[in-house]
Amino acid sequence: MNWITSNLSINIIGGIISAVIILFLSFLVKHALIPWVRKLLYQGIDLSGTWISQIDDGEFHFVYTLTLSQKANTISGSGTIIKSKNNIGIYAQSFKIEGSIWEGFITLNLKSNDRKSLSIISSLLKINNRGDSLIGYWVYREYEGCDGVESESIAFYRQR
Repeated sequence: MNWITSNLSINIIGGIISAVIILFLSFLVKHALIPWVRKLLYQGIDLSGTWISQIDDGEFHFVYTLTLSQKANTISGSGTIIKSKNNIGIYAQSFKIEGSIWEGFITLNLKSNDRKSLSIISSLLKINNRGDSLIGYWVYREYEGCDGVESESIAFYRQR
């Protein structure tokens, strides 16, 4: 009986160790090997870096900043919108960015970081000027009334 218990314990411990090794290897493949191979094989444009857009609507000055990082066709990063009037800040909103590149276009989805001031933006931008500008449109939840959808054209320029 002791022999059976001993073998059973060894088999259980061996199974647990095998499961941990398989879990570690799958994590390593998914989060290290596959991204490394994608980066190695990716021959497209690199859009990582800081992008700026500034708009004056006659009353307010808006500064939009995107800080993008890229892994092959996948984009991630952060963004901010700063609204001011007469050089006095009215508000600043920060965002988490996710997106992708496809056939000369970039799609970006921005979601606000602050859950007390929810905002969401989706955009489709054309990569122009050999990768130095992104020009297109974005669609966002309307601020006034919070139940509509607005859109506007936008152009971002790479900061060097």
